[in-house]
Amino acid sequence: MFREKRRHPRAPVLGVATVTWGDNAQATYLVGNVSAGGALLIGTRPIPIDTRVTVTLDLGKSRVSALVARVARLNVRADDACDLALAFEHATMQIGNELQAERLRALANRRAADPRCALIVDPADADRQLLESDLQALGLQTLAHATPINAVPYVSQPRSRIDIAFVDLSNECADGIDLLAFVARAHPGARRVVVASRLGDSHLESVRSFLGGCQVLRKPWSRDELARLLSE
Repeated sequence: MFREKRRHPRAPVLGVATVTWGDNAQATYLVGNVSAGGALLIGTRPIPIDTRVTVTLDLGKSRVSALVARVARLNVRADDACDLALAFEHATMQIGNELQAERLRALANRRAADPRCALIVDPADADRQLLESDLQALGLQTLAHATPINAVPYVSQPRSRIDIAFVDLSNECADGIDLLAFVARAHPGARRVVVASRLGDSHLESVRSFLGGCQVLRKPWSRDELARLLSE
């Protein structure tokens, strides 16, 4: 039986993944997050970045076999646990729909003690999934999108809730800045966080001036850094 060694809070588990690679190497992981484009796995056996793997996902009522993926990110923690971000190859719409439906059922069946809701917008699947997993582990509900335009319908809903918005601006995307401004108008009490790895200080100051203030989360981040940001 697979036993998780993590002692710190972890992402809500959506299922179990069996991963094989190389010369019949195999390991079992917990599934912390999943989408049509990839999955975030939690376990104790690291797999090198760029390794090609085959994955079987058991997600409650759904089972998806023989998914070919690449290890996009590896994060080894101090307690010997590790996070693996996988990017699927050739994920079909049908697989995406099955995974999303199962994920939504799981989210509907659990309500975090802290009702705060975080909006996440990041085109990088691995980064988006990792941030979503970290925020869920810290007690927030999350809603994630790959592009700003996809997030607009939810932000516009009168009954939608956004307490904090994380928007990636690594490519200095004007749509992302416009979305943060729109969040401020539609949800006046929401905190806004710029997520970036290649944002110069001068451009960052221009963004802050335009938005009337915002926080910054630089890639790569740690969960402790994220927790401190949330507590500010």
